[in-house]
Amino acid sequence: MIVSEEKNELIIELGERIEYTNAGEIEAEIFREVKLHPDLPVCLDADKLIYISSAGLRIMIKLRKSCAAGFSIRNVSPEVYEVFEMTGLNTIITIRRKLRRVDVDGCEVIGKGASGTVYKLDAETVVKVYHKKENVLSVIEEEQKKARQAFLDGVPTAIPFDIVRAGEGYGAVFEMIDARNLGDIVKKEPERMEQLISKYAAFLRSLHSIDAHDKPLPGAVSLYLKAMDEFGGFLSEKTAARIRELLNGMPEDSHLLHGDIQLKNVMLSGDEMMLIDMDHLCTGNPVFEFAALYATYIAFNEVDPLDTQKFLGIDRDTAARLVFETLREYLRDPGGEELNGTVDRSHVGVLPEVEKKVRTAGYLRLLMILVIEWREEQSEKKERGIRHAASMLEELAFQVEGLAI
Repeated sequence: MIVSEEKNELIIELGERIEYTNAGEIEAEIFREVKLHPDLPVCLDADKLIYISSAGLRIMIKLRKSCAAGFSIRNVSPEVYEVFEMTGLNTIITIRRKLRRVDVDGCEVIGKGASGTVYKLDAETVVKVYHKKENVLSVIEEEQKKARQAFLDGVPTAIPFDIVRAGEGYGAVFEMIDARNLGDIVKKEPERMEQLISKYAAFLRSLHSIDAHDKPLPGAVSLYLKAMDEFGGFLSEKTAARIRELLNGMPEDSHLLHGDIQLKNVMLSGDEMMLIDMDHLCTGNPVFEFAALYATYIAFNEVDPLDTQKFLGIDRDTAARLVFETLREYLRDPGGEELNGTVDRSHVGVLPEVEKKVRTAGYLRLLMILVIEWREEQSEKKERGIRHAASMLEELAFQVEGLAI
């Protein structure tokens, strides 16, 4: 039995069989290690396990009761998992199946993003291989869970299949859809932009009309409030308190949001738009959807004037037009207020109220990206972006009465 510590977790590798003849000895060895590491969660690695008897199952029950710091089992084969499933142990113990391996060497790369690279596996499936980072497997599992829920709720999205090992990393397998992302279309066919914006805004309205109150999705307000706990060193106490007040003052809203619906995450298949990258799926007011767009297409350009040119293939004027024309189309109302579409900071004091709300939420979203999602990155661009977002929030937070649009 091989024992090791991995990321503050006690890993105990099991042998091929746990049966009546060896169960007592295995139990004694496991509990000896548990006693030596009382403060560590215990994880049994079942990669080699091919058979487990009722005597072995009783060991699992004892471990669940005895491991106060947590107990789980990983790399379980389909055959052994079936035993756990039949006995119901999978409902009370965290059990991870053994992941099949895929080889992406020589596979066509069909997309790259901030979180990973997408490869074409065959005519019907693709695999998104995630960048290595802490807790990447739980991130993938959460995205697949959200993608599966969205598919079952009728949201047009690629069907998720399974999680796999790809080289030294992990990946998620989805159906292959015959489609192009809107970002590439706008970049290569700018003459279609007006038509696409109209269709894109209608798609957003349709998505946001879905009420997800009974779904296990996080609320955008709670996500932003949680992020505020990490912004303490960047915002003044007065501004942080004001932003919390704005967030807490938002009415409850359980409508579905994608959370990162920039054009690369929207595919056009024939005449139908479909979503990919569902890891930010949540519920809330549409201001949070447009906050993500504002951060991606405008705020990052204010930090680096060539940002959208380098990463999205469009200039900053086109990027700003995408955000504000989409917002205008989304909110189109014969009796409503027209947005002026400016991104000149010198005009902050005279911006229409709805635009100021989007900008305020947009700089909050920029801080979330830089402080939380880029946690492991150290760069001058990151530091400059944090200073810029904080500076804008110090000004804007007191110019809006609320954030909901």
